[in-house]
Amino acid sequence: MTTKILSIPAYQTLDLSRSWLATVEHSPLPTFMVEGPTHTVRQMNAACCQLLEKTPVESTGKTLGDLWPEQIHWVGALDRVYRTGQPECHTEEQAFTRPTVFWTYTMWPVMAQDQPLGVMIQVVVTTRQQQQTVAMNEALVLGSVHQHELTEASERLNTQLREEIAGRLTMQQALAEKARLLDLSTDAIVVLDCEHRIRYWNRGAEELYGWSGPEALGKLSYELLRTSFTQPIDQITEELHRTNHWTGVMTHTKRDGQRISMLVRKVLDRDNQGKPVAILESMTDITERTKAEAALRDARTRLAEHAGQLEGLVTKRTAELTASNQQLEAIVYSMAHDLRAPLRSMQGFAALLVDEASTALSENGRDCAHRIDQSAQFMDALLSDLLAYTRTSQQHIELTTLSLEKVVGTVLSRMQKEIANGNACVECSGPWPEVRAHEPTLIQVLSNLTANALKFVRPGVPPLVRIRAEERAVSIRVWVEDNGLGISPDYQQQIFRLFIRLDRGKYPGTGAGLAIVQKGIERMGGRVGVESTPGQGSRFWIELPKAVPAERGAHHVD
Repeated sequence: MTTKILSIPAYQTLDLSRSWLATVEHSPLPTFMVEGPTHTVRQMNAACCQLLEKTPVESTGKTLGDLWPEQIHWVGALDRVYRTGQPECHTEEQAFTRPTVFWTYTMWPVMAQDQPLGVMIQVVVTTRQQQQTVAMNEALVLGSVHQHELTEASERLNTQLREEIAGRLTMQQALAEKARLLDLSTDAIVVLDCEHRIRYWNRGAEELYGWSGPEALGKLSYELLRTSFTQPIDQITEELHRTNHWTGVMTHTKRDGQRISMLVRKVLDRDNQGKPVAILESMTDITERTKAEAALRDARTRLAEHAGQLEGLVTKRTAELTASNQQLEAIVYSMAHDLRAPLRSMQGFAALLVDEASTALSENGRDCAHRIDQSAQFMDALLSDLLAYTRTSQQHIELTTLSLEKVVGTVLSRMQKEIANGNACVECSGPWPEVRAHEPTLIQVLSNLTANALKFVRPGVPPLVRIRAEERAVSIRVWVEDNGLGISPDYQQQIFRLFIRLDRGKYPGTGAGLAIVQKGIERMGGRVGVESTPGQGSRFWIELPKAVPAERGAHHVD
């Protein structure tokens, strides 16, 4: 009689299999199952209970030594089955019975992961004629066990197959949906294998290049599109495999032969083991953009060349104009200086004529002589202001750190007579920061602004002048505010021109004061302006560079 090793499949846990227990339960022969080195009975079928005259309650959980002390001599064979994992068959003869009865114990090890888990024991009580059927019974048992195993394996395979089929259907549906979405893209989207053969060709690629999907599939992409690369393809491939993506510009050829510039984005797809399996390419037509960029670069080059020419021309013209202005100012200064001598003679003779020959002159003659004297005085004032303006334009000045408080104090000290004569009120509010300026020029600027504030007021109205400073980010703004006539917005820029007067001669002066202010501020690197409303006074301001510790020294200005 031949026995075989019975083992639990590797997929089961270290527990008695349902198929084994089912085999014991439904075996037509007396069969029971033991487990562990103590040979504890785990299960006993009805045929075995009847043979051994034991109930399942009396048997289950008991050891063989407890159940059948008289049969314990064959337990040694059972221990060998546990130890070696090999099946055994043990037969005992009961000679005291007629006919002779044989008790045959067939033991199969139940294995799990190469470890014995239990033993299934089949008991056959036979006469000599029945021994031949034992082998058949063993084969039936084994067949039953294997049938259960094959049934379970078949069920598992069927379940796994159904799951795989459902997964593939889901994947196919997802791929179909992705393909539908990719077809909606206006870009050309292509999937290549690792040899650059086309495996997917969306509708955007069909519309752009002119080949249908069936025509493009299987073709080498760079041969079909006659690709021109902006860098060696080996470099592109190396970067793609190193970073899993690449972006660059390529030139492709459409079906009709037209060459187009394409912005190509490549993404490398890998499998679960990291092996490259496909390349996804998304391509955008940038032909028109490339042409526009080229045209823009050409326009910029031409503009740069033209700007360079203009800059050179402006520099040349500026130098010429500066030289011309300097020459003109020198001529004006010389003329103004030279004209004062004969003007003084004219003024002297007119005064002498009035003093010594007044009795010989008629009333009209005396009036004419008086007019000549006044005109000479006005002409002298004009020449004096013109000389002051040209000196401000031409003189060499040095910018130093000045205290505004000191400069304002000097200005008001020199103008005490004018302030008293006009019954004016002058307010000065600090703080007074330090500025970078030329002291004589700044004194003249503030003197001119203060003089205008005292002069241009309505008759009978005492002048009110307020001088204050305001600190800004990199500059200091000094305000000279008055309660005077005010200036119309239409004339607020004209008043800084030389010899411009808005009062039509009602107030004394030549109209050069504000022009001198503007010229002086410009020479010191500052700005000047005015805020005014007719009838509500004016607020003149000047801005000068703020003094910083690193600029304590003198700065020359030519």
